[in-house]
Amino acid sequence: MRGVRLTVILLATSLLAGCATQDAGSGASNTDPGVDVQPTETTGIIKGVVVDQAIKPLGKAIVTIKAAGKTITNTTNANGGFGFEGLEPGTYFVVASKAGYLTS
Repeated sequence: MRGVRLTVILLATSLLAGCATQDAGSGASNTDPGVDVQPTETTGIIKGVVVDQAIKPLGKAIVTIKAAGKTITNTTNANGGFGFEGLEPGTYFVVASKAGYLTS
């Protein structure tokens, strides 16, 4: 194990249902993880990027969210991006892991 710590950058933590707005002319930014998840009027999203200590995005990292006895797992894309949608309001714990790195 290389012992390098993973860092999870959350770009949008679970948006409150009905409180999300979009800026019509904004487009993607350099912090966009390339993940298409959308909040609804009743559910939210968690969206972010997993990077190493050099701030290099890590593809194929496993990202798990846990809340109220429910666990959902996803894998990051080539840009280190991940996203979860359809989330009920509440508190979520995010964990990222990849072989050769410390879990974060």
